[in-house]
Amino acid sequence: MLYSGVMLDDVLGTHASTLFAAFGRIRILRRPKLSGAGTHDGLQLPDTRVIDITNDKGVQVRSHDDFAQGREVTVVREIDPRLHGQVMVNVYNAIANPPPYRLADSNCEVFVHTLVCEKPESPSANAWTIFILVLGGLALLAAATRA
Repeated sequence: MLYSGVMLDDVLGTHASTLFAAFGRIRILRRPKLSGAGTHDGLQLPDTRVIDITNDKGVQVRSHDDFAQGREVTVVREIDPRLHGQVMVNVYNAIANPPPYRLADSNCEVFVHTLVCEKPESPSANAWTIFILVLGGLALLAAATRA
C-alpha cells in the first residue's frame, strides 16, 4: 500500500525515480528503544534527516542525532535507488496526512515498511503477540491441570 495511491513515475514521467536516486541514500535505521526491550526503526532520508513515528509524538522528521537519542544506530539496509522517488512521495504524504500510531498495526516498523513500498508488517510485534499467546495458553493449561 502506498500512502499516495499514485506511482511517482506516473506523475512525473519515467525518469523520476532515477532523478531522486542521485540526491543521496535512503536507509532503514534501527536503534534500541529508550525504555524497555526492543528496537525503534526510522528511515534516513537523502539529506540525512530521519523520519519515524512514535506513540507520543506521531510522525516526525528530525536530525540523525535526535533520532539516535544517544543510542547506537545501525543501518538495517539501503533502499534500492530505483525506489527513491516513490519513497519520497510516500514520505511527503505521511507528513501531510500522518497515520496514527498503534502498537500492534501502525508502529515504527509498519510505518517504515510502508514508506519503502513493502508489505506493512511488524515482525517484532508479531513475535510479541505469539509469545503472549503461548504464555497465556500455558497459564490456562496449568490452571486446568490443577482443577
